[in-house]
Amino acid sequence: MDALIRRACVLATIAKRRKTCKTSLGKTALMKLVYIAQEVYGLDLGYRFNLYTYGPYDSDVMGDIDYAEAIDFLDVHYNAESGYRIIPGTDFTPESCGSLPKEDEQKIEALFDDFGTFNARELELRATIIYVLKDAPSLEDKDTIKRVQKLKPKYDSDEIEEALSGLKSTSRIP
Repeated sequence: MDALIRRACVLATIAKRRKTCKTSLGKTALMKLVYIAQEVYGLDLGYRFNLYTYGPYDSDVMGDIDYAEAIDFLDVHYNAESGYRIIPGTDFTPESCGSLPKEDEQKIEALFDDFGTFNARELELRATIIYVLKDAPSLEDKDTIKRVQKLKPKYDSDEIEEALSGLKSTSRIP
């Protein structure tokens, strides 16, 4: 399967799965779910994330969202009051992708088991924690909390500590 089509299929599969959670999906949440899928669950999509204002970011993901929208695998709607809303496009079906490999589907399912109901703000925090831990895996929890709070002052230390504890309880991060 072509890498661009595969990534468009993964994005559409995430949108479809998120819709079943009855939780809205915007660009920030989709970016963070893709980051977590790649970095925590090993879904190799070839993205190279860097830390930006809203956490881990790769402009290629945005380009792939645009591509998936152009081939009608995603419908991206914008409302000035509520932001972006992304849902599966009318041309997306698992068959239209030639079906994702079972391993990819299992990784997306595991992603949603652990992160499927978190909103964009919660995903931003968790993705940033994961990014910090991948950058400095030997940090003690208190130092991780300090580093995340320095990067993201909008989160208080209790919220960061709770998110870190929750991430560690999944045993998917160090």
